[in-house]
Amino acid sequence: MQRRWISIIRLTDESLLDESITYVMLLTNLYQLQMSKNKAEFLQWMLSDNVVKKSKNGVSFWASQDAMYRNRMHTMKDAWKYFKKEFINV
Repeated sequence: MQRRWISIIRLTDESLLDESITYVMLLTNLYQLQMSKNKAEFLQWMLSDNVVKKSKNGVSFWASQDAMYRNRMHTMKDAWKYFKKEFINV
């Protein structure tokens, strides 16, 4: 399979190949930049007064104002999933 890939590359015009690689790198960089922006917004949201730490029956969790403090996020992973679902347009 590796030999087929090398053959395809050799058959391709070099300038077209360079453009394709540049395009893929650009998309990768944009995705990473967007993820960094999303993570920064998530951390800002978590530290804002819209998210509060609560405790009920000895169990602590975060709750957010946008859900009228009814949602329970027990871990940061839960909070990230909630944030992605509610605030990140995919």
